[in-house]
Amino acid sequence: MRVLHGPVVDIFKTLIPSLAPLPDPYKAVMGSADLLDACFKIFAVKRDAFAALLVDAQGAAVADNAVRLVCGRSVNEVTGMVVRSGMRAYADHHFSAANTAPPAKDGTARQSWIASVAGMFRKKPGAPRKTAANAADVFYKSIRDSLDFAWQVPFFPIYVEIPAELFVKMGIGITRLDSIEKLQRLGQLANDDIGKAEQVMGSAALTQEMMANNVLAADSIAQMSAENFKMMNDALSHLDVRKKWDVFANKITALQISGDKRVSKADIAAMAAHLDILNQHALTAILDLKLPRERVGGFLATAEEALTRPVFLSLFGPFPDVNAEDAAAVEKLKAFSLFVQNTLRGLVTAMQQLGSKFKNDDEKSIADALTVVCESRREGYIAEIRKLTPAVVPVG
Repeated sequence: MRVLHGPVVDIFKTLIPSLAPLPDPYKAVMGSADLLDACFKIFAVKRDAFAALLVDAQGAAVADNAVRLVCGRSVNEVTGMVVRSGMRAYADHHFSAANTAPPAKDGTARQSWIASVAGMFRKKPGAPRKTAANAADVFYKSIRDSLDFAWQVPFFPIYVEIPAELFVKMGIGITRLDSIEKLQRLGQLANDDIGKAEQVMGSAALTQEMMANNVLAADSIAQMSAENFKMMNDALSHLDVRKKWDVFANKITALQISGDKRVSKADIAAMAAHLDILNQHALTAILDLKLPRERVGGFLATAEEALTRPVFLSLFGPFPDVNAEDAAAVEKLKAFSLFVQNTLRGLVTAMQQLGSKFKNDDEKSIADALTVVCESRREGYIAEIRKLTPAVVPVG
């Protein structure tokens, strides 16, 4: 920590001039989530400025954040320590009985959304009492072991509104939710959704596994039958455990799959690698147009590579969130949804035509031809995506 108070602060004072005149810049940064977030972001883009400190015991430059530095800790370890210290300082200020001043207003859309999500937890039963003398201690002890990453800092205002009991129960199940949208969905979970999901799963071990990996899966599972859950869980058993729960957390698609009599365990396994991100139109196109099961995985993988990941996600991935009260944004989302629906049907139809053109066992020729189709249409897709995608609150 000596390095953080000394050499690191000296460097940041040159990169953030407003810190220079402060009597204790380190304390100022630890006391402000916004300043701490800014410091992490500056470190990421101005890493060269810290080159003299990013060396190992032999003086060799260290680029890997997991490798130990001359100070005895890695960048990842120091990041975790600083995030936890920042959370402690933020909690002390937030829960202080003397802290009666209204929160500072931030005009950015992102900060306004963070405030609204924080308010969702504040209104839930069991929300922490700011006047409790030991509230900061109770809260910090409940969250401390679940903090490790710089991207968690902007979510401090939300974390302090979540009851400590929820962190004790879920831990990283909450702090691994890496976007405002996901935290918003957590705030929308009914109090008994996790209990309902546990009943459906019929296993305390599976409940703990779900909460450790993606607690948002509870929202979907609570609406499934035990039989449908078991079929999906068995079909996804070959996936990485976190990805499996991400599939269940993709609510619209998960419920669509579990309730569709046409979908077998083998069908789910064929699409498994992409089910965590597929939107309802992508799934419907594949099912309605009866793309052969053995071609589903290849179709998705080829389309992702040929279209590029960003374009693939725009077409096949979750739809953007818009303000339901913004009529213009809602209408634009409808137009975007129709474009996606028609585009995906066109791609699946092209895949069917290629399958009939080439021999059924000539998978390479089909994939090569589909690549040409995707690449030839990609620029047109990009133009339409730019024109039709509704504006969303930035979360990066």
